Amino acid sequence: MRPDFKIAILLALAAIPAGVALMAAPEYIGILKEHPGPFFWGGLILASGLIGAATIIAVRGEALEPRSGHRRRMIALAGMVICGVGFLGFSALYFWPTATTKKSAVAASESTSALANQTLPGFSATFGLKILNVPALRRQYVFHYEDAEAAKVDLYFSPNDLFIFSGTDVRGEAFSLEIPVGNNGIPIYKFMFLSCEIGVSSNATYLRVLVDGKEVQSRDFSYRADLGSRNWEKGRIGADAQGQNNSAFEIAAASMGHVTLTNKNIEDLINRLRDYLKSINFNFN
Repeated sequence: MRPDFKIAILLALAAIPAGVALMAAPEYIGILKEHPGPFFWGGLILASGLIGAATIIAVRGEALEPRSGHRRRMIALAGMVICGVGFLGFSALYFWPTATTKKSAVAASESTSALANQTLPGFSATFGLKILNVPALRRQYVFHYEDAEAAKVDLYFSPNDLFIFSGTDVRGEAFSLEIPVGNNGIPIYKFMFLSCEIGVSSNATYLRVLVDGKEVQSRDFSYRADLGSRNWEKGRIGADAQGQNNSAFEIAAASMGHVTLTNKNIEDLINRLRDYLKSINFNFN
């Protein structure tokens, strides 16, 4: 086989794994999920370029060959190109980035939780921080709090590339809220004001998480969780109760209490924290 045909075949064979690897990267690497578009288009362009280069090399080489066996060689070349393009097309359909519609963007900015306009006993914490991603096959705790009756509140990054905001009542029963990583959930490598709340009424329990004052996830339970005294005196930031399973982040401000805040309360709190950080020339980037 001529060297140019060998090069063409190698380029065509490399196009598929190289292109698919780039397109699929955000599916398997949590830090890339915020920006799938560049990897999708990069993979598509790379694969198309390699297939195109293989085709040009093969066609130019074929033009210099004798006519004998031309039909057989061209059928092989056409089959290679068609299979490559077909596989690339199916990969593009599968990994096509999901667009965030205007409706979903509006929904994300509106509060749906019952905590939006009322204060309830429970837990509320707001942090000004930038979470950093450190790949690890374990939980990475942002905070852990508990009271004297062993009720607990945790926020951690799970090995499944989700943030988990959870509470545990005095009887050891857990309830949780899953928040995605990224612009529609909790971002990483971006400074933000992160608020986490648990509120309990006479017959319900409410969880919600806000980023920069906008609710990104909430969940209601049709029972009252017993959180004991709600005196969250035992707490750790960046670790679990034993000081293990640490996470990486840069923190600039923190506020915590035993009652939830309304949207207006959280907005006012964030404005005060932001004004203070500006007064000390804090770098928000």
